[in-house]
Amino acid sequence: MQIFNCDHCGHVVFFDSVQCMHCASTLAFLPDQITMAALAPAPDAGVGLWRRLGAVQPGALYRLCYNHATWDACNFAVPAASPHLLCIACRQTHRLPDLSDPGNLRHWIRIEEAKRQLFYTLARLGLQPTDDSAPPHAGPTYAFLADLPGEPGIVTGHHGGTITLNVAEADDDERARRRIALHEPYRTLIGHLRHESGHFYWDRLVRDADKLDAFRAVFGDERLDYATALSEHYAQGARTDWSHHHVSAYAAAHPWEDWAETWA
Repeated sequence: MQIFNCDHCGHVVFFDSVQCMHCASTLAFLPDQITMAALAPAPDAGVGLWRRLGAVQPGALYRLCYNHATWDACNFAVPAASPHLLCIACRQTHRLPDLSDPGNLRHWIRIEEAKRQLFYTLARLGLQPTDDSAPPHAGPTYAFLADLPGEPGIVTGHHGGTITLNVAEADDDERARRRIALHEPYRTLIGHLRHESGHFYWDRLVRDADKLDAFRAVFGDERLDYATALSEHYAQGARTDWSHHHVSAYAAAHPWEDWAETWA
């Protein structure tokens, strides 16, 4: 678990904290600085603006993400000069379920929390731009959707730069049911997002970077028919010696999944 310190009083705070429990300062994560910060209201600078406290970047002005003010669903901040109401992480989500449904709202908030954790990891690795002017498609974009009556079920996966997640995965009971049905003992929200981000970055770090030969030397030949490989995996299960060669049984299904599982 990544921990931080309140830059007003020095007390330990956490990635999802919104208030320091020691000095009561408002806290927010600053994507452009990749850190947590203590903030104080700055009504002299403008409505809804906050001024950073502490010795690092003192006086810098921010707004709280619109999803914080509206849904209590985000603790990221937006630089005051930005034209955006949403923080850079929330802007990556392009499609949402019907948030008038309390269950969808509750599940979406949990998924966004996991997505912010992934954002932090990718930013620390230098894979996710943090400048507020960066276009959303500079990193993965997201669609968090719910099954609808009479419509095909939403399938979690990655396609064309967008990671789709069925919001039912945020329901503990439903996720446990799927975990048992699909023999995936480590099925978690953050694991799902990390896995699918692996598919996103395979396109950029392997395919688009002309690293296919190096990839195949480690993970195998991705030209193996993907649909057939997955069908055989679910019908027959993983090879008995998968643990000698892969990080999970699912990783043995296809080289793409082998790569993606190393991200989870």
